[in-house]
Amino acid sequence: MFKKLTALFSVVALVVVATGCTFSKQSDSGAAVSKSEAQNNPQAVLDDSFGKTADVKSAKGSLAITFDVESSSDSGSGNIDMSFAVDSTDETEPVADISLTAALDMGASGSVELQNTQFRVTGNKLYFNIAGLDITGEELGGDSITAMLAAFFDQWFVIDPESPMVQEIMASATESVDVSVSTEDQLTPEQMDSFLSILSSARFVTGVTYSTEEKVGGVNCVEVSFTGLDADGIIKLVKALNTEFGGEDAEELTAADEKEIADALKDIEASGSFWVGKDDGLLRKADLTIAMDQDGDTVTFGIVATMTDYNQPVPVQTPAGAQDFIEAITPFLESFGGSGLDTTDYSDYTDYTDYTDMYTDEELNDLLNSL
Repeated sequence: MFKKLTALFSVVALVVVATGCTFSKQSDSGAAVSKSEAQNNPQAVLDDSFGKTADVKSAKGSLAITFDVESSSDSGSGNIDMSFAVDSTDETEPVADISLTAALDMGASGSVELQNTQFRVTGNKLYFNIAGLDITGEELGGDSITAMLAAFFDQWFVIDPESPMVQEIMASATESVDVSVSTEDQLTPEQMDSFLSILSSARFVTGVTYSTEEKVGGVNCVEVSFTGLDADGIIKLVKALNTEFGGEDAEELTAADEKEIADALKDIEASGSFWVGKDDGLLRKADLTIAMDQDGDTVTFGIVATMTDYNQPVPVQTPAGAQDFIEAITPFLESFGGSGLDTTDYSDYTDYTDYTDMYTDEELNDLLNSL
């Protein structure tokens, strides 16, 4: 079950990234899409749309994700609703304005509701404002957690990655796990373009057919539907990413690895539709359902994404009076008996409990797959 869930969440992440978060490269004007073209070769229309959409510099849109979990012992549901405006025209200083709400219902265990939360990226700084958080159920901490965090609600905070305190925390964190972060370890703009090119050229759905013509946000579109996941296409995507970004020590996927991926995808059902603009060939909407059924236990995701205002400027206003988040949270952490954020260097620490003899690799694998 663990492998199946991992595969399911990976597919969901892939779809979300491919449909709504691929704005980086310079866009050429999109070519028109005719009804006859969509009828005769809908797969090519969809493939071209992903490539063109990955090339845009900016866009506005919305993303709604719902999920339901049903099992013999428990059930739950939740949703995330987001609106976004992103602009990477200036690659050295991208901007974004994002608002989201989220809710999680865990039945008898309780519920969590994240009220309107705003994120803004401007001037290479991250600003955020959490309107509130409602938690019910003793198992989840209930009112005590909400009361504890109340001082941080409904006000703007800022995180400046260049501030000395943030730099110190990041340096300490990387030293603690013996990881050195250098410019060589970070994606260059060229590597990011390569990543987007690989992703946008991937074919991860199958059974693509023409459905109808319809307007989305006032834009004339053709709707193409699909009925399943393309296991071969997803495997090719994994291999391409491994080759491009795996480094010199990256191991090639073996036939056994490919079979494992294909087997994990067999229990995942996917269907839905994409709406492609007739005038420009850009993706305007996606409505997808992705589900897994394992011995009567089901997990279902619904994803609806819309995109508008391609390649239009995105003005993002710097929030006035934003507090430095690190400075604000340090007294909060100290109130629990600590000294704020832990900047201790653990790189030479060796007094760890040895768990290596608890499970063999095979036993650990069996345990994870039984979850």
